[in-house]
Amino acid sequence: MITKEATIAVVEKELEGARAWAARNGYDFKWDPDTLTLRVVLRHRSSGELFFLSGSLESYPILPPIWTFAAKDGSGAGELVNCPKPDPNGPAPGGAWLFIAHGGRAVICAPFSRLSYGDQGPHAAWGDAAHWKSVEPGRVHAHEIGPMLAVIDRDVQYTKGRMP
Repeated sequence: MITKEATIAVVEKELEGARAWAARNGYDFKWDPDTLTLRVVLRHRSSGELFFLSGSLESYPILPPIWTFAAKDGSGAGELVNCPKPDPNGPAPGGAWLFIAHGGRAVICAPFSRLSYGDQGPHAAWGDAAHWKSVEPGRVHAHEIGPMLAVIDRDVQYTKGRMP
């Protein structure tokens, strides 16, 4: 594993670009090194609807973040109602939807999302989450926090409402 101090050092190096991205988009962005948690408020550009994204960065970058959507107050992480709903009439960005329901929970389905792996995730065939940077070709890849946020935000823009 990796120490908390090492994770903080890596994250803080990557946050410069992520903060600039958030500022360009007018998004509220909060990093808490004590809890290793990043919170970003994303806005659907057409509807104005807000989505509260949280990233748990424990053991990052050895393991990918645990990305979830929650209620405004931080409760309900992973509940379907807090996750953007793919537009059934619209195109899936990159060929596949990033936001899926799995086991009654909302999952951000990407190699850079720890909840995609293991017995509880939709992609047990991807193997161990520690190999997240080398998952099969044809999947969306983002190896730093800023690009991860940009991909998640890109897909939010193709959604319509919230999951039921």
